[in-house]
Amino acid sequence: MPTDTSTDRTVLVTGASSGIGKATARALAERGYAVYAGARRVDRMRDLEELGAHAVELDVTDDAMCASVVERINSESRGVDVLINNAGYGIFKPVEETTLEEARRQFEVNFFGVARLTKLVLTGMRERRDGSIVTVTSIGGKIFTPLASWYQGTKHALEGWCD
Repeated sequence: MPTDTSTDRTVLVTGASSGIGKATARALAERGYAVYAGARRVDRMRDLEELGAHAVELDVTDDAMCASVVERINSESRGVDVLINNAGYGIFKPVEETTLEEARRQFEVNFFGVARLTKLVLTGMRERRDGSIVTVTSIGGKIFTPLASWYQGTKHALEGWCD
């Protein structure tokens, strides 16, 4: 990530309503970056708005919503300079007890959500010849743990795709 701390750098953080995403959005906003904190639950990001971040409703499984958020950022700044793909969740139960609908949803959020937003910001980054993409995965993308087959499948897929 760039080392300057000026607001001419625009960052989009997904999954910013809690955990790593929220902490990342907070730290970047405190350092003066123009932060767009995206999550489904905007009400959980009011504290980030108090720091100057833009809380935006963002469901990474929704093509139109993702495109709209990126278009908004492009219209309010020079575009996304840094994308932090953090949105995700885990299903932790036996394979046979997980419906294929649940498994597909897991992949839609954890894998295709990353791909969707990355594709949306890459054109602008390539045109500017500048930009960074950080994708938060998991140790689950490298090693096995019981009851995490679907979650780990998404993280293994991300590891390979990002490599």
